[in-house]
Amino acid sequence: MILPDANLLVAFTWENHEHKAGAENFFKTYPKVATCPLTELALVRIWMQKGASGADADAALKDFISNYRSRLSFRYGHRMIKPGASSDDGFLSGDAHQT
Repeated sequence: MILPDANLLVAFTWENHEHKAGAENFFKTYPKVATCPLTELALVRIWMQKGASGADADAALKDFISNYRSRLSFRYGHRMIKPGASSDDGFLSGDAHQT
């Protein structure tokens, strides 16, 4: 799964961005990508710094998410590593106890 940075998202969503063509080519190659809250927030922040309204920035993010963000079909659980645990306890190999 590809995790693009905010610069790529901005170039792709901003209509007159100088790198829009390159960003469009990227998303033709990778039509579904992963995003994280920090990257999504950066997209909104940069749009607003460039003079867009909050509503326009939010609409750009929602449009991107609905069309290009992958919908993962699995979920990892959180694992608690107990104080004093070491790699011998299996937490580095994915065998940690779920709590």
